[in-house]
Amino acid sequence: MLDRSQTDRARSGVADRVAAVTALAADRAAEAEAARRLTPDVVDALVEAGFARHFVPAGFGGSEGSFAEAATAVADVGEGCAASAWCASLMANLPRFAAYLPLEGQQEIWQDGPDVVVVGSPSPFGRASSTPGGWLVSGTWPYISGVDYARWVLVCAAAPDAGTVTTPRFFAVPIADCRVVDTWSNVGMLATGS
Repeated sequence: MLDRSQTDRARSGVADRVAAVTALAADRAAEAEAARRLTPDVVDALVEAGFARHFVPAGFGGSEGSFAEAATAVADVGEGCAASAWCASLMANLPRFAAYLPLEGQQEIWQDGPDVVVVGSPSPFGRASSTPGGWLVSGTWPYISGVDYARWVLVCAAAPDAGTVTTPRFFAVPIADCRVVDTWSNVGMLATGS
Protein backbone atom coordinates (compact mmCIF):
# COMPACT_ATOMS: atom_id res chain seq x y z
CA MET A 1 0.00 0.00 0.00
CA LEU A 2 1.24 3.52 -0.89
CA ASP A 3 1.25 5.87 2.09
CA ARG A 4 0.25 9.54 1.84
CA SER A 5 3.83 10.87 2.02
CA GLN A 6 4.80 8.76 -1.01
CA THR A 7 1.91 10.08 -3.09
CA ASP A 8 2.75 13.64 -2.02
CA ARG A 9 6.36 13.23 -3.11
CA ALA A 10 5.19 12.06 -6.49
CA ARG A 11 3.33 15.38 -6.89
CA SER A 12 5.99 17.97 -6.07
CA GLY A 13 9.25 16.29 -5.15
CA VAL A 14 10.46 18.99 -2.75
CA ALA A 15 10.90 16.47 0.05
CA ASP A 16 13.14 14.39 -2.21
CA ARG A 17 15.42 17.33 -3.05
CA VAL A 18 16.28 18.62 0.41
CA ALA A 19 19.26 16.43 1.38
CA ALA A 20 21.75 18.71 -0.39
CA VAL A 21 20.01 21.80 0.99
CA THR A 22 20.16 20.40 4.51
CA ALA A 23 23.89 19.72 4.24
CA LEU A 24 24.59 23.15 2.76
CA ALA A 25 22.43 24.91 5.38
CA ALA A 26 24.26 23.07 8.17
CA ASP A 27 27.62 24.03 6.68
CA ARG A 28 26.60 27.71 6.43
CA ALA A 29 24.63 27.97 9.71
CA ALA A 30 27.35 29.73 11.75
CA GLU A 31 28.11 32.15 8.91
CA ALA A 32 24.42 32.91 8.48
CA GLU A 33 23.94 33.46 12.20
CA ALA A 34 26.88 35.91 12.25
CA ALA A 35 25.58 37.75 9.16
CA ARG A 36 22.00 37.69 10.51
CA ARG A 37 20.65 36.35 7.23
CA LEU A 38 20.88 33.19 5.19
CA THR A 39 23.77 33.00 2.76
CA PRO A 40 22.80 33.53 -0.89
CA ASP A 41 23.77 29.96 -1.84
CA VAL A 42 21.38 28.54 0.78
CA VAL A 43 18.57 30.78 -0.47
CA ASP A 44 19.28 29.67 -4.04
CA ALA A 45 19.29 26.01 -2.93
CA LEU A 46 15.92 26.43 -1.17
CA VAL A 47 14.41 27.95 -4.31
CA GLU A 48 15.95 25.26 -6.54
CA ALA A 49 14.59 22.54 -4.23
CA GLY A 50 11.09 23.86 -4.92
CA PHE A 51 10.07 25.66 -1.73
CA ALA A 52 9.08 28.93 -3.46
CA ARG A 53 6.89 27.13 -6.01
CA HIS A 54 5.46 24.53 -3.63
CA PHE A 55 2.01 26.13 -3.14
CA VAL A 56 1.97 28.31 -6.27
CA PRO A 57 -1.05 27.55 -8.49
CA ALA A 58 -0.32 25.23 -11.42
CA GLY A 59 -1.57 27.91 -13.81
CA PHE A 60 1.53 29.93 -12.91
CA GLY A 61 3.87 26.94 -13.11
CA GLY A 62 3.67 26.00 -9.44
CA SER A 63 3.70 22.56 -7.88
CA GLU A 64 0.46 22.80 -5.88
CA GLY A 65 2.16 20.61 -3.29
CA SER A 66 0.71 19.30 -0.05
CA PHE A 67 1.14 20.45 3.53
CA ALA A 68 2.47 17.02 4.50
CA GLU A 69 5.25 17.18 1.95
CA ALA A 70 6.14 20.77 2.87
CA ALA A 71 6.27 19.88 6.57
CA THR A 72 8.50 16.87 5.90
CA ALA A 73 10.87 18.91 3.75
CA VAL A 74 11.04 21.77 6.26
CA ALA A 75 11.76 19.33 9.11
CA ASP A 76 14.56 17.79 7.06
CA VAL A 77 16.14 21.22 6.42
CA GLY A 78 15.79 21.95 10.14
CA GLU A 79 18.13 19.07 10.88
CA GLY A 80 20.86 21.25 9.38
CA CYS A 81 19.80 24.77 10.35
CA ALA A 82 16.70 25.97 12.18
CA ALA A 83 16.78 29.41 10.57
CA SER A 84 16.96 27.87 7.08
CA ALA A 85 14.00 25.66 7.92
CA TRP A 86 11.98 28.61 9.18
CA CYS A 87 12.70 30.55 5.98
CA ALA A 88 11.94 27.47 3.85
CA SER A 89 8.57 27.15 5.60
CA LEU A 90 7.70 30.77 4.92
CA MET A 91 9.05 30.56 1.38
CA ALA A 92 6.65 27.69 0.75
CA ASN A 93 3.63 29.03 2.63
CA LEU A 94 3.42 32.74 1.74
CA PRO A 95 2.66 32.04 -1.93
CA ARG A 96 -0.42 30.18 -0.70
CA PHE A 97 -1.70 33.52 0.64
CA ALA A 98 -0.72 35.24 -2.63
CA ALA A 99 -2.84 32.74 -4.54
CA TYR A 100 -5.91 34.42 -3.01
CA LEU A 101 -5.04 37.83 -4.40
CA PRO A 102 -7.02 39.11 -7.37
CA LEU A 103 -5.85 37.54 -10.63
CA GLU A 104 -4.05 40.73 -11.70
CA GLY A 105 -1.94 40.60 -8.52
CA GLN A 106 -1.11 36.93 -9.02
CA GLN A 107 -0.09 37.61 -12.61
CA GLU A 108 2.23 40.38 -11.52
CA ILE A 109 3.89 38.30 -8.79
CA TRP A 110 4.46 35.24 -10.99
CA GLN A 111 4.96 36.94 -14.34
CA ASP A 112 8.53 35.57 -14.53
CA GLY A 113 7.67 32.11 -13.20
CA PRO A 114 6.81 30.38 -9.93
CA ASP A 115 10.21 30.61 -8.21
CA VAL A 116 9.59 34.02 -6.66
CA VAL A 117 10.36 34.52 -2.98
CA VAL A 118 7.35 36.07 -1.24
CA VAL A 119 7.53 37.03 2.45
CA GLY A 120 5.03 38.74 4.67
CA SER A 121 2.99 39.21 7.77
CA PRO A 122 -0.63 38.18 8.34
CA SER A 123 -0.93 40.65 11.24
CA PRO A 124 -3.10 43.68 10.41
CA PHE A 125 -0.58 46.31 11.51
CA GLY A 126 -1.09 48.67 8.58
CA ARG A 127 -3.64 50.92 7.00
CA ALA A 128 -4.65 51.16 3.39
CA SER A 129 -6.51 53.82 1.49
CA SER A 130 -7.94 53.66 -1.99
CA THR A 131 -6.17 55.79 -4.58
CA PRO A 132 -6.71 56.17 -8.33
CA GLY A 133 -5.39 52.95 -9.83
CA GLY A 134 -4.79 51.08 -6.59
CA TRP A 135 -4.09 51.39 -2.89
CA LEU A 136 -1.72 53.33 -0.66
CA VAL A 137 -0.50 51.00 2.09
CA SER A 138 1.44 52.14 5.14
CA GLY A 139 2.43 50.66 8.47
CA THR A 140 5.09 48.72 10.28
CA TRP A 141 5.09 44.92 10.26
CA PRO A 142 7.64 43.51 12.68
CA TYR A 143 9.35 40.17 12.18
CA ILE A 144 9.00 39.58 8.45
CA SER A 145 11.55 36.83 8.01
CA GLY A 146 13.59 36.38 4.84
CA VAL A 147 13.00 39.91 3.63
CA ASP A 148 16.57 40.29 2.35
CA TYR A 149 16.01 37.99 -0.61
CA ALA A 150 12.32 38.53 -1.34
CA ARG A 151 10.83 40.20 -4.39
CA TRP A 152 7.40 40.68 -2.83
CA VAL A 153 6.04 41.35 0.64
CA LEU A 154 2.47 40.40 1.57
CA VAL A 155 1.11 42.61 4.31
CA CYS A 156 -2.23 42.82 6.02
CA ALA A 157 -3.77 46.26 6.44
CA ALA A 158 -7.11 47.69 7.50
CA ALA A 159 -8.85 49.01 4.39
CA PRO A 160 -12.10 50.95 4.19
CA ASP A 161 -15.16 49.10 2.95
CA ALA A 162 -17.91 51.64 3.40
CA GLY A 163 -17.92 54.77 5.49
CA THR A 164 -16.01 54.14 8.71
CA VAL A 165 -16.01 50.32 8.42
CA THR A 166 -12.61 48.76 7.77
CA THR A 167 -11.72 45.22 6.82
CA PRO A 168 -8.32 43.54 7.01
CA ARG A 169 -7.03 42.86 3.51
CA PHE A 170 -3.82 41.48 2.07
CA PHE A 171 -1.67 43.55 -0.23
CA ALA A 172 1.33 42.51 -2.31
CA VAL A 173 4.01 45.17 -2.21
CA PRO A 174 7.20 45.03 -4.31
CA ILE A 175 10.21 44.86 -2.01
CA ALA A 176 11.59 47.94 -3.79
CA ASP A 177 8.69 49.93 -2.32
CA CYS A 178 9.47 48.89 1.26
CA ARG A 179 11.84 50.21 3.86
CA VAL A 180 13.39 47.44 5.93
CA VAL A 181 14.30 48.22 9.53
CA ASP A 182 16.63 45.70 11.18
CA THR A 183 15.13 44.99 14.63
CA TRP A 184 15.48 41.22 15.04
CA SER A 185 18.02 39.80 17.49
CA ASN A 186 16.68 36.44 18.68
CA VAL A 187 19.55 34.11 19.56
CA GLY A 188 19.53 30.96 17.47
CA MET A 189 17.30 32.48 14.82
CA LEU A 190 19.32 35.56 13.84
CA ALA A 191 19.88 34.09 10.38
CA THR A 192 16.18 34.35 9.54
CA GLY A 193 16.84 37.95 8.47
CA SER A 194 13.65 39.11 10.19
